[in-house]
Amino acid sequence: IQMAIGIFIVVFVPLFLKKMIHGNYAVDSPTADGLSGFLSMPKSEATVYQAFYIYNVTNPWEIENNGSDPILTEHGPYTYQMDKVKPKENLAWRADGTLEYVEHTQYIFVPSMSSGSESDIFTTVNLGYVGALNQVRDQPDVVAIVKFLIADAKVPLFQVNELNVSQIIWGYNNTLLEILHVIDPTLNPWVGILTKDDTNDVILPAAVKSGGGAADGYPQPSYNDIKAMTMWNGMNHELTYWRTSYGNMINGTDGTSFHPYIDEDEDLRCFVDTLYLSLTLVPCGTTTYNGVKLLCRHVPDWVLASEAVNPDNAAFYMTTTGFNPFPPSVGQPIHMSLPHFHRANWSSPIVNKIKYIPDNHESEQYDTRLYIEPFTGQLFQAHKRLQVNTLLEPNVTAPANATHTYFPVLWVDQYPIVTDDTITTFKLLIYLPYYGSLTIGPFLIALGLALVVSAIVRCTCVKAKNSDTYHDLEYAPLPTSAKAGLGYRDSASVNKI
Repeated sequence: IQMAIGIFIVVFVPLFLKKMIHGNYAVDSPTADGLSGFLSMPKSEATVYQAFYIYNVTNPWEIENNGSDPILTEHGPYTYQMDKVKPKENLAWRADGTLEYVEHTQYIFVPSMSSGSESDIFTTVNLGYVGALNQVRDQPDVVAIVKFLIADAKVPLFQVNELNVSQIIWGYNNTLLEILHVIDPTLNPWVGILTKDDTNDVILPAAVKSGGGAADGYPQPSYNDIKAMTMWNGMNHELTYWRTSYGNMINGTDGTSFHPYIDEDEDLRCFVDTLYLSLTLVPCGTTTYNGVKLLCRHVPDWVLASEAVNPDNAAFYMTTTGFNPFPPSVGQPIHMSLPHFHRANWSSPIVNKIKYIPDNHESEQYDTRLYIEPFTGQLFQAHKRLQVNTLLEPNVTAPANATHTYFPVLWVDQYPIVTDDTITTFKLLIYLPYYGSLTIGPFLIALGLALVVSAIVRCTCVKAKNSDTYHDLEYAPLPTSAKAGLGYRDSASVNKI
């Protein structure tokens, strides 16, 4: 009995857990257990934050007029709580086994987690100036007009002590673009890194694999496809931003979670809407967080490499290792990198001019790393770090004497804080039964085997004992009376005859 119970525990408890985990994260129906968490992350489980670090330019005049190396001081964090909400009324289950939705992202400033206020003022590069010239760079006649307006209005390359934290991050009406807007009303004068979203904004839909099956006539999704994105910004399966079909693929989840039961050596994929592309994440070790084992994943070097090193990256216009430009059709002169140009090509003359204060660009504190719980595929820790830069090109997007360089504006660190209650609940629901099955099950199997072996040994001993008794009786000397009774005669009787 013990052995049978042990085998049952070892075989069926892990299967039960796998089914339970899949059921908790599937979003394959309006009554699915995982739907509420998909619509909005419960604050009782985890909260996601974005910490912004702003660069203040200390020598703007020298950069613009003398081509001097930029000297930047870093200020922050300025921290916002980040809430992603998917209104239930916008959900639509599709025949191919996917769930269509729209997502609104809201940000709330958290003073207690910030080093200053949203009204702190900095000197920063004029993105309207760079953006306007970048937009018309292939139209010489229009470039001449824009440069005339810049000179006439005395628009500087740097906005000195002019913009506060809120304006740099969320946007403002740019003076140069307002002038150009009068000439071309289709030109939006608003300049910002991110947009503060609200539920009234019109957003094109996205879609993910729901974890359920597809209708007849459609390919059935695999178990590992759960939460994998198939549509973003209204584009189904493929984007329209990049040069090749490889670049335009929509692969993987949105990076907030992955499929359950991840192998230690497994590569993962996620779609990063900030970069307009899909990324591969590779293993970078393991760690433990509050007693929970986590798998580390980060972006490999070949993803960050220039097109000269990795020809596939020609799809993304990556001419310099470590810098990923926005698609030309987006119309923003933004080049994304890791903070402090971490893992970039520092031998390049348009990279190594920046003097950060403080600076430690080789430190892993500037890398992007995700720490994933392998049973559930959920993020228990993560630091998704990106830096926003623009490219200053003398006589193209900057004055003739300006420094030719990638110029940083800010960097951001997005991270979750998982509550202690969530970790405790996870241990009780997942760790305890799983590792219990690995301990109790084999123990009961071993105990059962020991009892069986013991019973076999006892039976063998008893049988052997009985056999020895039989042989003793068979060959024992018979008494004389017994011999006579069986027809034996003694020697005396024989002699008489």
